[in-house]
Amino acid sequence: MQNILTLTSQEEPSIEAVTSWVSSLSQLSHKTEELSPEGADTALTAAVAAMTAAVAIGATPDAVSSILSVVDTASSVSRGASA
Repeated sequence: MQNILTLTSQEEPSIEAVTSWVSSLSQLSHKTEELSPEGADTALTAAVAAMTAAVAIGATPDAVSSILSVVDTASSVSRGASA
């Protein structure tokens, strides 16, 4: 997760980069039982960075739609850790 977050701050945003970030986040966060609370926080931060970049470059909703599952999974883990 940390590597993806680093990429979002170091790479120049493009459609290819943003879709790659979103795809990687989705793959790494698809199982709540494999995501630590810290990893969930990093995933949420990276998701915000990816969405910010997507808006800035005018990406279509289809290009970033899988970010919703990332946010859902990471939020579930974060809520579980704070309960």
